[in-house]
Amino acid sequence: MKLACLLITFYSVFAPAATRVRFLPMDTVFVSMTEKDIYGNSDSDTADLYSVMNVSEQDSSMGKGKSIVTPEKDLTLICTQEKKTCTVLLRKSGRTSISPDQNYASIRFSGNEAAELTSKFKINHMGEAYFQTTDKHLRLNGTSENFILEIFGDDEIR
Repeated sequence: MKLACLLITFYSVFAPAATRVRFLPMDTVFVSMTEKDIYGNSDSDTADLYSVMNVSEQDSSMGKGKSIVTPEKDLTLICTQEKKTCTVLLRKSGRTSISPDQNYASIRFSGNEAAELTSKFKINHMGEAYFQTTDKHLRLNGTSENFILEIFGDDEIR
């Protein structure tokens, strides 16, 4: 958690885009979402993601926030209300696919794990958890049977 807070602080200050994807050594992907890009353009992605997270707010050194961390710590999602930032940290595991060459990463859950993770997000009118950033760098979709979070680097935006 301390590493995640340090990364949030670093990338929220230096991130030049509203959503920034970094493929790091040791099969790790870091996504930083900020309210505004370096040109002052803003979107509501951080507020929207914060809103769909169906977990309790917690106090931290960064202010009020929400976090979702899998027991294996292969997925960490942290959003802060006051700083208006969200970060995703994806680490290598049997559930992840990380391909820096293809600018793509994902984590997939099925069965009970999918249902549990999906329950940590608000369910829409179609009976699923769904979120996609405006710039389409990050997308999550969850049901009681399957959950997938996908990260697209600059060259692979869908």
